[in-house]
This record gives sequence, structure tokens and C-alpha cells, in this order.
Amino acid sequence: MAIITIPKILREKLTEEGAEALVEVLDKVEDRSEMHVLQVAEERFEKKVEQAKSELKDDINSLRSELKDDVGKVDKRLEQVRSELKTDIANARADLIKWMFIFWMGQVITITGILIAFLKK
Repeated sequence: MAIITIPKILREKLTEEGAEALVEVLDKVEDRSEMHVLQVAEERFEKKVEQAKSELKDDINSLRSELKDDVGKVDKRLEQVRSELKTDIANARADLIKWMFIFWMGQVITITGILIAFLKK
């Protein structure tokens, strides 16, 4: 609280009691104005906090929906890669069986040729 000094001319016109009463009135006005300023500042602060809270909730909700979309895209891509991998494994298996058959036929023909050569002698 600020110290209020009453000028001499005013003290003479109001008397000491009147000057003290004026000081009390001015103190009350100052206290009330401080309370009012604090109340207005508090209301503004609360409004800003609520606004920020609302914006934050909106941002979180939009990020959640984007994340759900991204997860869906990743799931689709993963399923596509899985399908491609199954196809590649099946093709590799078919190629392996083909080459095994060719190798076995080569061995059978070679062994048959060696047996025929020994049996003719």
C-alpha cells in the first residue's frame, strides 16, 4: 500500500479528521481497484488456459486420427509384402525342385552309361 500525503492546504480545509477519512477512502478505493484488476487478470488467464486446453485437445485428436490412418497404411503395406514374400518363396521352391530333378536325371544318365560300359566288356 502506498503512503498518501495530504497537502497542507487540503489538511487545513478538511481538518485532521477529514484528512484521515479521505486517506481511508482512498485506501479502500485502491484496495478495490487492485482486487478488480486481479479478478480481471484471473478471468483472462482462465480463458486463455481453456482456449489452450481446447486447442491442445483438438491437436491430440487430429494426431490420433492421422496415426490411425498411418497404422492402417502400414498394415496394408505389411500384408502386401507378406503376400509378395509367399509368392517369392513358392517360386523359389519350384525352381529348387526343377534343378534337383535336372541334377538327378544327370546322375541317373551318368550311372546308366557307366553300367552299360561295364556290362558290355
